[in-house]
Amino acid sequence: MKKTVKYILKRIKSNKKTAIILGFLAVIFSFLLFAGTLISYSLKKGIDNTAKRLGADVMLVPKGAKENAENLIRTGQRSTFYFDSSNYEKLKSIEGIKEITAQCFLKSLSADCCSTEVEIVFFDKDTDFIVSPWIETKYKEKLNKNEVIVGYGIELEDNSIKLFGDEYKVVAKMAKTGTSLDNSVYFSLDSKKELIEKALEKGSFLTEEQKSEDLISSVFFNVDKKSSLSQVLGECHKKIGDSFDIVYPKELNGSFISNLGIIKKVISNSVIFGGLLLFILLLTAEHIIIWNRRKEVALLRILGNKKKSIIKVLLFENLIVGLVGALIGLFTGSLILIPFSNWLGILLKMPYLGPDLLEYMIIIIAILIFMAGIVCFASIFSILSVVNLEPYRALRREE
Repeated sequence: MKKTVKYILKRIKSNKKTAIILGFLAVIFSFLLFAGTLISYSLKKGIDNTAKRLGADVMLVPKGAKENAENLIRTGQRSTFYFDSSNYEKLKSIEGIKEITAQCFLKSLSADCCSTEVEIVFFDKDTDFIVSPWIETKYKEKLNKNEVIVGYGIELEDNSIKLFGDEYKVVAKMAKTGTSLDNSVYFSLDSKKELIEKALEKGSFLTEEQKSEDLISSVFFNVDKKSSLSQVLGECHKKIGDSFDIVYPKELNGSFISNLGIIKKVISNSVIFGGLLLFILLLTAEHIIIWNRRKEVALLRILGNKKKSIIKVLLFENLIVGLVGALIGLFTGSLILIPFSNWLGILLKMPYLGPDLLEYMIIIIAILIFMAGIVCFASIFSILSVVNLEPYRALRREE
């Protein structure tokens, strides 16, 4: 076996030009396949992940903030919008609301821990059902003022984070979302006054609204199955008037899936079309390469080599070259796509959640197996046609 491999490698070295052509086609083919698969999979995973954790039937936001709120759900991009926290207290008493919670956003404040600004979020730890599903590890029910929950993208030292000169203990870290939520720090609502004072002391700019203790950004609630959503919303209007806009997170997810389907279809069609062209090119190149080696094959047969062994050697030559090319294509694709995954999500304006290590390895192995099959299929017919050619005819034939 070892001698056979050495012999095949020696033959590849002696046919550098043909190896380079075949290898280059394999690089392009595998890169295209990897890029299409990775982007489609990451978009689907990001959407599915967000859909599982939207967590609310209704999100109420201040009048005029609906578009910003929808952007928050789609991409995790927060904006600063506020209404009176008394609205939250009034809504709690409405019959038919199964669970209700509130959040307040402070957009992009500097943090000592990070090179980029972080999103500060205050949430009601006693009623929360929005933040907790994203948390990888459990934390105690009570969140003290000196304790925080952080997004996946926040780098930590000794399980703590430094904000405005003070250190806060990190009690939990959120799972990766593929959005700007990964750069968020979560405090309990009762920490708001103290944190704002510290931010102002350190020179952070806050608007008059942001300085107020009596403002929140959004109210989330789920409706009891026995109750009508329209009736509950009617009660909301009775309690707090028309000072709010309504966002339906779970319905909004339907448009995500629709948009994802369109994007995936475009990507899939592009990959199929490009892959078909490359396969035809590979098939043509293989035929030309093998046909130009017909005299070499004829001499091997005259020297006593069996057809079966010649077919095996030629097939393994192409297979090794093809797999090396595929590995280069996959490595190049990884270098280009993986480091810029967050940027791709922002560009596409959708949650983009790349595969974990195991999923990544499965994609790599699947593409390598597929490439091996493609190379063998493209090679075998040309190899058989040349090997079955009578040696004297192959040596005399010039066309």
